[in-house]
Formats: sequence, structure tokens, C-alpha cells
Amino acid sequence: ENVFLIDVRTEAEYTGGHISGAILMPPEVIADSLIDKVPDREAVLLLYCRSGNRSAAAAKIVRELGYSVVIDAGGVIAYEGDLVTGSDPGPMP
Repeated sequence: ENVFLIDVRTEAEYTGGHISGAILMPPEVIADSLIDKVPDREAVLLLYCRSGNRSAAAAKIVRELGYSVVIDAGGVIAYEGDLVTGSDPGPMP
């Protein structure tokens, strides 16, 4: 219940297909959005992008904001499950 899956790709990439339950937060807005959406700095944050580059950069930003459990989950291109299309996050897996 205190685990958040965060997609750090663009909105177009997200709506084209994302992991169910993922919240969209591109790197350019994550610093401003995360504190409002996830105020608990002890929450588990799983970040992913397309290939792993943006999620690594976003993980660094999130750690600098004081979040202690930050996992760079790499890229969605390695994900073997079904993706959800559209802007609705869908249920957490």
C-alpha cells in the first residue's frame, strides 16, 4: 500500500502503453509533483522509463528530495507483461 510505480517517460509514451498502476511523472516535473502525490518520504518508489536512462536521472533527483527507498526499475522495453494504454493508470499489479 505504500509502494508507488512511477513512469518517467513523456505523456505520449505513457498513453501509448504503460505498466498497470504506474503514475506518470516525467523528470522535468517530478521534483514538483512527487511531494504532493507521495508525501511519505519512506514510501517505496519504483521508477522506470523506456530504456533506463531517464529513470536513473529521475532516481537521483528523487533521492536528493529525501526519499530513502528509491528503486530504478530500468526500462519498460524489458517488461514482459501486458501494457495498459490511455491515461488511466489501471490497478497496481
